[in-house]
Amino acid sequence: MPPEIKPNQTYIQKGGQQLGPFDDTFILTALGNGTFEYGDLCWREGWEDWKPLESFYPKPKGSASSPPSQPTIQRQEETTLWEGRPSMLTFLGLWILVAVTIWFGLGLIFLGMIFWRYYSWKYTVTSQRVMIETGILVKSSNQLRIRDIRSINVTKSGLEGLLFGLGNLELSTAATADAEVVFRGIVNSDKVRDLIADIQVGMN
Repeated sequence: MPPEIKPNQTYIQKGGQQLGPFDDTFILTALGNGTFEYGDLCWREGWEDWKPLESFYPKPKGSASSPPSQPTIQRQEETTLWEGRPSMLTFLGLWILVAVTIWFGLGLIFLGMIFWRYYSWKYTVTSQRVMIETGILVKSSNQLRIRDIRSINVTKSGLEGLLFGLGNLELSTAATADAEVVFRGIVNSDKVRDLIADIQVGMN
């Protein structure tokens, strides 16, 4: 047994040597800077046996001697970058029918068809996906991950393309495959194509 010591002072066994006595403040500082370790043995007046320092000086939560925690995987938040629908000019033929038949009451039917088709299609580009939602009463969707897209094409044809610059944006995951997602009759189709290409660049 070590010689008589003052209350609240502690002997330490480290590296085969008996050190001390030390007061609590000194020991806590030494544990914090690595001079002592929580596995080192200690003895205080009135104890029958030597004990690990950890049994008397608990490890603080998050201390450097604690086992490293598993890294947390952070998911990038998905944000909507563009939304659109087919341009009303896509239904040019129906608009002509509306103008011709409006005085016979049939024009309202064709007008209803225009708005039904317009609201049946919704196109979305997010920071991670491109998506088509179809239907009004019964909805369905088709989507591609932007990182999987290999082919992005814009086609412009007909009066809509010639006069108004409307285009179809065709997207596929294989360069030689048919388009899997098509944004039909959209304004500024070139800009939407470039937006998707820029997102792909940012993912690399």
